[in-house]
Amino acid sequence: KMVDTILLADGEEVELEKDAYIPLSVIPATCNYIPYRLNWKYEIKNNIRQWVKINVGYVRGGVSLQGKPYMLDEDEGNPIIYHDMYR
Repeated sequence: KMVDTILLADGEEVELEKDAYIPLSVIPATCNYIPYRLNWKYEIKNNIRQWVKINVGYVRGGVSLQGKPYMLDEDEGNPIIYHDMYR
């Protein structure tokens, strides 16, 4: 299934309906979160996977995200946040 998306403008606000892992650069300063380092991608060197990790925060549902352009799932209205969007 393909996901249709719409892009929110800067300054618009979207509320997380469910808990989520969010890149630290997106989490509001006033928000409580649990820090994690998640595997993102890997390179194989000498037949061993070497993972590149990203810093994220586990955020509870109900938090409002604002100030960045987010994409929303057109069907459900849930925010879609890609790590690469904020690099």
